[in-house]
Amino acid sequence: WAQSALAASALLQSEALAPVVHDLLDRAIADILAVAQPTKGDRWLIKTLSEGKSIQAYALSAEPLSEEQKQRLASGLSERFGAPVRLTSAIDMETLGGLCLQIGDTVYEATVRAHFHSLFDGVAERCQHMDFSAETLLQFFQQEVEQHRFAPEIFQIGTVSSVSDGIARVMGLSDVVEGELLYFPHGLTGMVMDMEKDHLGCMLLGPYDKLQEGDIVRRSGHTVSVPVGEGLLGRVVDPLGRPLDGLGRIIPDGYRPIEGRAPGIVERQAVEEPLQTGLKAVDALVPIGRGQRELIIGDRQTGKTALAIDAIINQKGKDVLCIYVAI
Repeated sequence: WAQSALAASALLQSEALAPVVHDLLDRAIADILAVAQPTKGDRWLIKTLSEGKSIQAYALSAEPLSEEQKQRLASGLSERFGAPVRLTSAIDMETLGGLCLQIGDTVYEATVRAHFHSLFDGVAERCQHMDFSAETLLQFFQQEVEQHRFAPEIFQIGTVSSVSDGIARVMGLSDVVEGELLYFPHGLTGMVMDMEKDHLGCMLLGPYDKLQEGDIVRRSGHTVSVPVGEGLLGRVVDPLGRPLDGLGRIIPDGYRPIEGRAPGIVERQAVEEPLQTGLKAVDALVPIGRGQRELIIGDRQTGKTALAIDAIINQKGKDVLCIYVAI
């Protein structure tokens, strides 16, 4: 299906779908004008409006904007923001269709690119028992595009100012909150840890050797959370719960934030059942119960990890859930 998706993205840029793509641009302009408004935390935009200056807006589309479309977009934004708007437009074929508009830190994206996955999910559901020929794919894809409603996706972006020791300094992102998940290039994610007046300190959650100054950072709109549920049993995952073992997608029961209030002593279940590590010396000298925290202290290469792994192996068939965390 991935190969068919790539083929369909090329078909979307063909002459056969040119009228559909042009109609998407008009619909995207109307949808963006319906939701565009100043954000409370964008200090640059608020200062510009208070001084009565004009606002700079940047528009990206897969086909050139006509003069009528530019005028309609600029005048509509002026009414929404209460200030003159200077519009700069450019062509970006990666949008595939529709319009992407940036004002300050805020981006309004009503493009085929933004809704790529939802579009192909719809096509895949309808074509799952059919032959994926180019003609069949074009027919179903064109129908899905015509019926799909491109509600604008609204998010904020910033730029990386420096990277060092797993910490990225980011400029922009006016409305970000502490603990929020940020999206970096190359599939990298980060967590907001430090908030200053002009910069953010972000802890990077993955290899950052390709990250460099000037890269674009995007808000997720939610704090860092991880999937929970029995679907994670027997799987190898990264810090955000994404599979690393190649065994397919994990379907969780839900999500929980990584930062939360620990249950009080009264709320916790009593430790009343013993747990054996499988090592006679340890089990004879150290009483360990299920649910109890036990610290393993020792110098390097003394067998701390081996003791923990042996304890996990010894729980086979004893109705004990074991989780190994590698740091």
